[in-house]
Amino acid sequence: MTERIVIEEVLTLRQEALRSTVVRKENSSVGFWVSTIPSEVGHIQGRNSFETQVFKFTGYAQRVGKTGIPNVDLKYDPELTIRWASLDAFEEDLDSAIEYHHQVVNEVADSVESEELI
Repeated sequence: MTERIVIEEVLTLRQEALRSTVVRKENSSVGFWVSTIPSEVGHIQGRNSFETQVFKFTGYAQRVGKTGIPNVDLKYDPELTIRWASLDAFEEDLDSAIEYHHQVVNEVADSVESEELI
């Protein structure tokens, strides 16, 4: 029997973040963290744009009720960045940024379930 995939909305690491989601196998404390935040590049250039990135999740730094503060490995991972990073995109389009976040979460979940990502 395959392990169930768990998708958890978690506390954001940055106050202005739009979405912060962990994808992992049910009995595992590791997985992937999908984060969508305002773009630094866009901010510097005076634009309101967003970026979504995927990082390795290594457990919770702290549990808060049914959610928590994720521990993540913020090192550059070319496999994850090339595949899903959306940097400085969705200018003035919050809804599309959130929609893309959910799309990436579902793709990561499919990749974890198929064991393409471990």
